[in-house]
Amino acid sequence: MMTARSLSRGLHSYPERGWLAAIISVGAGTVGGLILLISALLYSPLIGVLALFAAVAATAFVVYAPNIMLLAMAFVTPLERIGRFGDDLTLQTFSLMRIVGLAALLAVIAQMLLRRQPLVLSTPLALCALLQAQAFASITYALDPASTQAHAITMLGGLLMLFTIVQGVRSWRAVEATLLAWLVATLLICLYQVYDWHFGAEISDLDIGSVSARFSTTLNALSEKETLGAAKRAMGTTSNSAVYGINLLLALPFVFYRMRVARSWPAAGFWAVGLVLVVYNLMLTNTRAVLILAVLMFSLIAALGLYRMTAVRALSAILMGAMLLPLLPQSIWDRVLHLDAYDLENATNLQWRFNLWAAALKLGGEHWLAGVGVGNRTAIISYLDPLRFDGEWIMAHNEFLQIFTELGIPGLLVFMSFIGSLLLRSWRVMRQCNADPELSRMRWFAAASFCALLVAPVFGLQVDVFHFPLKGWWLVAGLILVLDRLMRERIAQGERQVPHAA
Repeated sequence: MMTARSLSRGLHSYPERGWLAAIISVGAGTVGGLILLISALLYSPLIGVLALFAAVAATAFVVYAPNIMLLAMAFVTPLERIGRFGDDLTLQTFSLMRIVGLAALLAVIAQMLLRRQPLVLSTPLALCALLQAQAFASITYALDPASTQAHAITMLGGLLMLFTIVQGVRSWRAVEATLLAWLVATLLICLYQVYDWHFGAEISDLDIGSVSARFSTTLNALSEKETLGAAKRAMGTTSNSAVYGINLLLALPFVFYRMRVARSWPAAGFWAVGLVLVVYNLMLTNTRAVLILAVLMFSLIAALGLYRMTAVRALSAILMGAMLLPLLPQSIWDRVLHLDAYDLENATNLQWRFNLWAAALKLGGEHWLAGVGVGNRTAIISYLDPLRFDGEWIMAHNEFLQIFTELGIPGLLVFMSFIGSLLLRSWRVMRQCNADPELSRMRWFAAASFCALLVAPVFGLQVDVFHFPLKGWWLVAGLILVLDRLMRERIAQGERQVPHAA
C-alpha cells in the first residue's frame, strides 16, 4: 500500500525536452518580447524592464523549473491592487498576477506535454467550466453586452487559475510549498499594513485606484460619515477593506494549520506571531461583517480541532486580546465594537442592503430563466428608490442574488453545486484521513481548506464576494482538489495490492 511518505514524494526529474522544448522556449520569448514592447509603449520604460525580466524568467522556468512558476503565482496571489499596471479605471491589460499566471499556465502545459500527463478532470472543475460557458453565452442576450463581456473574461481568470493548480500540482510536497508561498506573502502584507496604518498617510475613496496611491493601504472612509463618522480602515493590497478582510479570513485557518503541525517551538512561535498579525489586521479593516465572520471562523476552527482549546490557551487568547485592544483607534470602537453601530438607524450600509436585496429579487424574478448577463451593474437601479439612490451603478450586495439576476435559476444552481462539490471533497478528505494516523497532517490541511472554502460563500450573503478578486479562494479550491486526487489514487493503489481470494 502506498504510504504517506510515498504520497508526499516530489516530482521526478523531467525527460529530454527535444524540439518541443525549443518551440516552447521560442514561444515564451516571443510572448515576452510582445509584453515588453506593449508595456513600454503604454506605460513606462520601468514597466517594460519589469516585463522583460518576467519574460526571461518565464522562458527559463517554463522549460526547466515549472514548479517555481506555480510558487511565484501563489506568492503574488494576494498582491492584487499594487500589482496592477496603470489606474484601476483605465482599460489596463497587464498586471503582475496576469503575467505570472500566464507563465505558470504555460509551464504547466509544457510539463504535461513533456511528461505526457493526462488531463485531470473532476466534477468541480466541470461545474466551473459550465458556469463559465453560461457566462459567455449570456453575452448574446445581455442588457449591457460590454459589461457582460468584460466580467465573463474576468471570470475566466478564476477558471484558468483552478485549471493551472489542478493540472500542475502533482504531489503533497508541492501542495504544502504552494500554500507556504501564499501565507508568507500574506504575512508580509500584514506587516506592511501595520506600518502604513501607524506611520503612513490615509487616502480617500477617490484615490484608491490611482497609480500615485498604489502603495497606500489605509483608507479614510466616509460612507457612514453622517451617522458613525469618518472611519480609518485598512484595505491592504486590495481595493476594498471588505476584500482585504476576506483575504485574511481565507488565510486564518491555514495559520492555525501551520501552528497545529509545527514540529518545533520556534516554528510554532513564528506562526503564533503570524496569527497575531492576521487578527490585528482583521480588526484594522474596521468592517462589521469581517468581525462577525472572524468569530464564526474561530468557532469552526475550534470545532474541527485545528486549535485545541485548553485553559492555558484560553488564558493566552484573553491576554493577547487585552494587549491588542488598547492599540485599536477610537473609530474601530465606534464602528465595529460598539453595539449602537449595528442599529439600522446608524448602520446605513446595513439598512441599504435590505433595499438592494428586495430589488434583486424583483429583477431576478422577471429574468429567472437566463438572467440579464453577468457583470450587469445597472439593471437593478430601476428597482431602487430614486430619491435615495442617484449613482450610475450598483450590485446586489449578495453573491447568490447577484448570480440569480445575472444567470437566472440555472446559473444559480450550477454555482451552488460548484461550491457544494468543493466543500464535499474537503470534508471527504478530512474523513478519509481520520482513519489513517499517518495522514494527520493532510487531515488538518483538509480541515483548514473546509473553513476557507466555506467562509467566502457565507461572506457572500452580504456582499458580491466572488465578483471581487478572490484569488486566494481559487488557490485553496485548486489545492484541495489536488489533495482529493492524491487520496483517491492512494486508495485505488491500496485496493490493487490487496490479494484476491484463490
